[in-house]
Amino acid sequence: MRMFFLLVFVGAGLVITYMFFRQPGTVDIEWNGYAISSTPGMLALAVALLVLVLLVLQKIVSMVLMTPARLRRQLDARRDRRQKIALARSMTDFSLGRFDRLEAMLRRHKLLDESIGLMLAAASSHAAGHTKHAEHYYAQLCNDRDSEAFGWHGRLRLACERHDTKQAQHTLATMLSTARGRALAKGVLLADVFRAQHLAGRHEDAIASAERLKRLGLETEELRQLHASSLTALSAGAEPEARCLYLEQAARLDMSAHFIPYIRALLEADHTRQARKALQKMSAQFLSSAPGHNEAQNLGGLIARAWEAESPESKLRALEKNFDNGDKTLNWRAYDLLASTTLEAGMLSHARHWLERWTDNAPQSAQRRSELETRIRQEAQREPPETPSENPNVPENLKIADSA
Repeated sequence: MRMFFLLVFVGAGLVITYMFFRQPGTVDIEWNGYAISSTPGMLALAVALLVLVLLVLQKIVSMVLMTPARLRRQLDARRDRRQKIALARSMTDFSLGRFDRLEAMLRRHKLLDESIGLMLAAASSHAAGHTKHAEHYYAQLCNDRDSEAFGWHGRLRLACERHDTKQAQHTLATMLSTARGRALAKGVLLADVFRAQHLAGRHEDAIASAERLKRLGLETEELRQLHASSLTALSAGAEPEARCLYLEQAARLDMSAHFIPYIRALLEADHTRQARKALQKMSAQFLSSAPGHNEAQNLGGLIARAWEAESPESKLRALEKNFDNGDKTLNWRAYDLLASTTLEAGMLSHARHWLERWTDNAPQSAQRRSELETRIRQEAQREPPETPSENPNVPENLKIADSA
């Protein structure tokens, strides 16, 4: 179709040109005392030339007028390229831990006016230990809707890392004073808010946040420990019954740190039967949580207290009752308690029996077993072994059971 119109246009032009050559004619133009006489062809040529000149002038004028805007766009594009290169280098420096020159580079390339630059500056200052600079950048990010979550996260984390109770309280109050902040506190920043609430002493709020984290499946081992600490803090001023409940929940969350206080609270509240049940049910789990030697010995004392055992023989029977769980293998801490208590009772053969069942070869376990074996040899050399019939303090039907 375009070719057709082109051919028609060329043909019409040729016809008109031929007519002008066959019959040139004349054209007279008079205006204000001036007269112009010419042929139609020359007039058409002059008009065409005039139009061409006007088009060229319009092009030149438009180029002159558009030059500043074009230069501005080119400069902007050049600055964008430089900023992208600087941003890439800044991220490389951040990943390599070169924080000293990163902030200067961001400032030189005016990247601190953008969210990504502020995020890099805040994170690098935080990592380098420049808390004042980090706090300043985090505060700026909190004023930007697109990056405020990062800003509040950084401010809460700074307060928790410095254990700054006042700063945690101030940050929480500022954050929760806005609807957007409250929404973030219940969503992506829930874990940070929980840590800050625990640090600020708002334990009831912290426990509520921890329960929400648990429902969302976001609870980690660190958060479980903080949750247990908040429960323990609440139990300090509670009634005995409530204190036992708080400490029971804390023990279930963090067995190694809160099981002993839980049993003590039960015994102080005269809940002896409940203490015995808890000891029989949870002692093995407590010993499996890798407590220290003193904690394990404290557990042995609590077991003896719960079963009202005073003599070494009664303490041994209390331990056997507590750890009696068929033929299951015990944690080496339990064998340590049983063997050491048997040694205190002067029953070397029974102590050897527990050491024979002690099969854990971990370094700490092996060292402790070696110490007990040395004690048994020393006791055996000091005095001849006694048979149950010769020792009236040792019952002949003493139960020897593998316990859990």
